[in-house]
Amino acid sequence: MHKKIIYFLLLVFCHVAGHADAPDPAGIKKFDFGTTTSILYSGFIRVSSTNTYSAAAGYGWSGGGGGQYSSGIGLESGPPNYTNFPDQLACDYVGWSRISAVNCQFRVDLANGDYIVQVLFRNPIPIRTYEFKYSANGGTSYTTLFSSNISISNAYTRPYFLLGMGLDYTPNQDAFDKYIDRFYPVRRYTVTVTNGYLLFYFNNCALSMLAVYPQSQEAAGETWIASVKTSRKNTFNSSYYTESLPADSTPAPADDGKNYRLFTRNYVKEVYPNTKPQSYELILATTVITLSAAKGEFEPAILGVYPLSDLNNVSVTVSELAGAGGTIPVSNIEVRNAHYFEKRISNYGKYYTPVPFALMQDAAVNIPNGLTKQFWITVKVPDNAVAGDYTGTITFAPSNKTVTTIPFTVTVQNFSLPTPDETDCTYGWFQAGIESRHENYRLLIYMDENEPVKTQAKTKLASIAEKQIQSLKDHGCNSMQLPSPEMSGTSVNFTCLNIYADAMISKNFGLDPKHPNQFFVIGIANDIAKSYTEYSSTFRAKLKTALESVRDWANSKGIPIIFWVVDEPREDFSPSCQRNYVDTIWYLELCNEITGVKTTVDMLRGSPNLWGNCG
Repeated sequence: MHKKIIYFLLLVFCHVAGHADAPDPAGIKKFDFGTTTSILYSGFIRVSSTNTYSAAAGYGWSGGGGGQYSSGIGLESGPPNYTNFPDQLACDYVGWSRISAVNCQFRVDLANGDYIVQVLFRNPIPIRTYEFKYSANGGTSYTTLFSSNISISNAYTRPYFLLGMGLDYTPNQDAFDKYIDRFYPVRRYTVTVTNGYLLFYFNNCALSMLAVYPQSQEAAGETWIASVKTSRKNTFNSSYYTESLPADSTPAPADDGKNYRLFTRNYVKEVYPNTKPQSYELILATTVITLSAAKGEFEPAILGVYPLSDLNNVSVTVSELAGAGGTIPVSNIEVRNAHYFEKRISNYGKYYTPVPFALMQDAAVNIPNGLTKQFWITVKVPDNAVAGDYTGTITFAPSNKTVTTIPFTVTVQNFSLPTPDETDCTYGWFQAGIESRHENYRLLIYMDENEPVKTQAKTKLASIAEKQIQSLKDHGCNSMQLPSPEMSGTSVNFTCLNIYADAMISKNFGLDPKHPNQFFVIGIANDIAKSYTEYSSTFRAKLKTALESVRDWANSKGIPIIFWVVDEPREDFSPSCQRNYVDTIWYLELCNEITGVKTTVDMLRGSPNLWGNCG
């Protein structure tokens, strides 16, 4: 038994150790940048923000170039996952800050000659221009090796959406190559040393790895860096990422001569990349896609495609729908294709499932063989539509295959859905953090930059907020959750809230006192707790003052609010948005001291005693 246990442990060790790197090229100097305690890649020299240059060491941070060095591990809070801890080299960095620009200069002593530089750096969130250059003459002049001009206009693009996950899924994709190599790239350069050392200058770069070796060792160096990538990929796949697709034992449909099969299903039933349609879902020559909706209602229909070969430049269009009572114009019909998003199955697991997540408005898409795809066709029935059937067609048109036209019928019911006022209910959008959630676009950080970027960011946020608020209104909502504002010390910065208020006023949304908008108290409390002990008398006074300023701001704007005090209170809470029963009562009592406001707590399902006590 003892031998078996030892053998098992050895197997586990070998599995974790994984791929062994190729031998180092002769004369290499290799550095792993991070904190003093973050993961150190085997065989590399650790460099933190405190390693200033010394002749004895032959490397370190050098004067000039700003001399600002910040280090960190990952970029977001929460458990490790492949968007911030992809492997042992890319998981940490020195030299980037989301708060301010950072310029770093790193010196490496080298004999004169030609060298190859392998360097891993990136710009974690596209908020500032970043560049990498070097000097071979002590900083008198620099040669730029890399420069990227990041601006409001070019940062707001699909590849930046959650580390490129806005890029659509492809069958049998290599997630490391597709996502990690894109955002944690190792770049290769050739440099010449003429005075015994190089100065590497990094502007707004998160620097994770730097390796320098003689150009005469190019072949050995290429073998070595390839083995490092293999090791990184093994770590990524073994520790942080495994694709998990739902099993689908449905037989693949037979080709009907077009090299693809179309199908339709209820929109609440998801379509995955490997989905095979059921026989009853297949669209045949006699099939009519139908939907039924009330007057003024939005209602979707699903068109799915199971490709049996590559389909190029696929477009899906819908004609005008005509009926006895008139028409539903094309302008009331929207077609979007569902992009897959790598969704982690649990908060602490490494398993990801590509799920249909982002509905994209693409004029045409390529659909590779083996990737099941779906299109959402959303019809907005006019408020004054006459009840009855409205008919038209859906056209599925690949550029390299036969076009298919499918009859489409929308049945308009002889009633309208009740409005929020008619039901006397409040309908809203939870967690409406447009300014930080929209395509990982850090508009709040741009607002801290100099002009003209500051104004550009405000204008962009105003445009996004107006579109989102109009959509909320169109879909029957009458309130929303306001964002937690930025804090200037313990004072509220109303810049973002003012943008929201202007958008709400312009759209006549969220202004009815019967349907107040939620404002999350703990968001401000957590910021103040960074400077004062939570629940202390000073903390209480600072928080009360801040909340009173929010009340006064809301009154001045005519925006009715309700203080949402704590999120799902529980005794064994862990997220910072939650508190236990006693602490929840403390916050409720504080808020109730503020005149002219209402308070609420959303309760955890399955905790009736706590719910009753807090109520």
